[in-house]
Amino acid sequence: GSGGGGGSSGGGGACRRDGGAAACSYLPPSAASARLGYEDVNESGNFVLSACGTRRVAVRYAPHEALSAELAERVVEYGKLRAFETSDGRGWGLCCARRLRRGDVVVEAIGRCLSEEEYEAVDQTEYVVSFDDETLERKRAAGDDVLYIDARQQGNMMRLANDSAQPNLKLLYWPPPQRGGLPRRAFLVATADVPAYAELTWSYGQHYPRPWLPGRGPGRGDGKARAMPPAVGVAEGVAEEAEGLRLHLSSS
Repeated sequence: GSGGGGGSSGGGGACRRDGGAAACSYLPPSAASARLGYEDVNESGNFVLSACGTRRVAVRYAPHEALSAELAERVVEYGKLRAFETSDGRGWGLCCARRLRRGDVVVEAIGRCLSEEEYEAVDQTEYVVSFDDETLERKRAAGDDVLYIDARQQGNMMRLANDSAQPNLKLLYWPPPQRGGLPRRAFLVATADVPAYAELTWSYGQHYPRPWLPGRGPGRGDGKARAMPPAVGVAEGVAEEAEGLRLHLSSS
C-alpha cells in the first residue's frame, strides 16, 4: 500500500489518540516526509525533468485548469492532513485532523510527471497515479505532457492514502470536459462525511496489482498505475450547471 507498507482493501486501522500504550503518532506533512524518506513538493507543485535530467521544470496550467470557485472553497488545508501507522499491519495511512464534509477536496496528486518512455523505465510503480485508459489514449494523441504522476521520491500526502474496496475518497480528474481540453490534474474528494482522524482511502482501480488479496501474487500486474477504472471518467465526477460545478459523488 501507499506509504511503505502492505496495502489492503480492508478499512479501519486508525490508532488511538488517548495517550495509552497503543497510541501512535500522527505526523503532519513535514514530519511524514522526513520519517518516510520522500521530498514533499506539495507547495511547488507538479514538475517534469529537463532533457538533461537535472533540472525541474514546473508544469504550467492554463486559467481554465484552475479549480472552480465553488471547489476552491472546499479545499482542505494541507497542514491538517496526518500520516499514521495502521494498527493492522497495512503500513502507513492517511487521515485528517478535522472532520471532512462530503465534497471536500482533500488533496491533489503531486509529484514528478512522467512521459510514456519515462514511465516504462520506472521499476516501482506503486506510487504512480494516472488517468483512465480512454483519457490516456486521448492525451497521448494530443501530445499532452501530464500522463503519469510519480510520487515515490517527490510527492505529497496523497501517496499515503491506502486502497480500499469501500473507500471514502474518490479520484476526480480536472478540468472536466465542459471546460474544454483534457484533464491534467487529479484530486481526491470526500464521498461522505468523515470524522477527524478516521482513515482516508480510495480505490486504486482495476489495473493495480494487489498481492495482498487471495489469489493475487506479487508483481507489477499489467503494468498500469493507480487510476480510475476505464468505465469511470471525469464526466461522472462532476456536472456543470451554468457557472457553478456540482459534485455527484454517489457510488459508481
